Amino acid sequence: MKTFLIIVCCLILLYGFIKHILPKILAFGLNIYLSFLSDEKVEAYFVKQYQKYRENPKSFSGYIWPELLAVHPDVKPIERTSMNSWEDAAFVKAVEATGRKKLIISALWTEVCLTFPALMALEAGYEVYVVTDTSGGTSVDAHERSIDRMVQAGAVPVTWQQVLLEYQRDWSRKETYDAVMDLVREHSGAYGMGVDYAYTMVHGAPERKA
Repeated sequence: MKTFLIIVCCLILLYGFIKHILPKILAFGLNIYLSFLSDEKVEAYFVKQYQKYRENPKSFSGYIWPELLAVHPDVKPIERTSMNSWEDAAFVKAVEATGRKKLIISALWTEVCLTFPALMALEAGYEVYVVTDTSGGTSVDAHERSIDRMVQAGAVPVTWQQVLLEYQRDWSRKETYDAVMDLVREHSGAYGMGVDYAYTMVHGAPERKA
């Protein structure tokens, strides 16, 4: 009986090690390995992983929303297991490869997937803008306290309309004007309604169809 209990305990410990500890060890080792590779080799590795991911999307998080992929169809998602994207070597390399020091971040959930990388990016010397109304927490309080924490650390809270209109900046930029107005009318509530009114009642544009 004693021998049987010892075997059972060993099997339970082995199961716990394989399920919870071994994946973390492998992920840590992979991050160390990737940190010594060139950007080209890292990219080639993750292109291969992405192809596997598309063939088997149940590998971790499932399919990425097509609406997101459609915005930048040439950008390949980085498959990872870490909740904190800044702890993933390939993710950090991709950010560094842009050469930019200002980051605009939103995520789900606010308290983890947004807060963790935002805090680490700030420590790494980046200027971080967190888009509060395109992120969500598990509760209102969780969301707000997470935003407070990031602001205290130096992050700048913004909304999606601030980001959109700061990129547009000047209404004379006709190459982006129509796309910006389409977003405003579809997603900006009272602002979008005001734009519709001005188009039709002031400027004589035809009624917009659904």
